[in-house]
Amino acid sequence: MRLNILLTLFILLSFLFIQSCGDEIEFEDLIGDFANGSFKAIRNGEPWEAYAVMGEEIQFPGTFGITSERFNHQGFARESIAFIQVKNIKSKQELYPRIPISERTIDTVRVFYNTSFDDGDVIGDIYKIVREDNENWIQFTEYDPASRRLKGKFEIHLVLAEEEMGRVPEPDAEPTIDFVDGIFDVLAPEWFELN
Repeated sequence: MRLNILLTLFILLSFLFIQSCGDEIEFEDLIGDFANGSFKAIRNGEPWEAYAVMGEEIQFPGTFGITSERFNHQGFARESIAFIQVKNIKSKQELYPRIPISERTIDTVRVFYNTSFDDGDVIGDIYKIVREDNENWIQFTEYDPASRRLKGKFEIHLVLAEEEMGRVPEPDAEPTIDFVDGIFDVLAPEWFELN
């Protein structure tokens, strides 16, 4: 009798599992909050798009970060760009200034870019900023407090970081990556205010 109950339970659970496997998972559900924002740019001469999310920087109080991830069709991250230490800046003329990006100081906005492989949690190649003479920047263009949408532009020029963090670059790694005509549109957190 007990065997019949266990067998029935096993068949029922198997049926429920097979039914749930047939449900199609939405891509936006896989990537979570990243679906709320987007990055678009020309990357090494080709159109490039990725998902983006904005959040508070825990390590650097009073600043925020904007992170972009490009996913493959399975929902695995393949490229990541992160602007960190961004401050709420707005000039008195109601214009948003270009904010230079540098990796040399903790007082400026910094950017990190890397590729990923495997299921998206293995870091591939790491890149660093080059040509720091105002050629790397981020700029806000619009903020709507009602919808909490923050929009902006960016341009970054990167070079492959040879043997960064003890890693040897992949054989097919691009030596340089240029993002030009970059635009972003992200959902700002509820705490966000543009000063």
